[in-house]
Amino acid sequence: MINCIGFAITIISIQVINLLAKEMNSHYLYMVLAVEPILGILALLKSD
Repeated sequence: MINCIGFAITIISIQVINLLAKEMNSHYLYMVLAVEPILGILALLKSD
């Protein structure tokens, strides 16, 4: 079940990035991509 959720999130993320790539400058697109790993690191730090 967890693998299914992970694959679904990946597919949705790829589709969203493809849509944003058509509308945004690549520099801003990379900033959008950087937000999620930063939030993940913060969540891991708070879980200790």
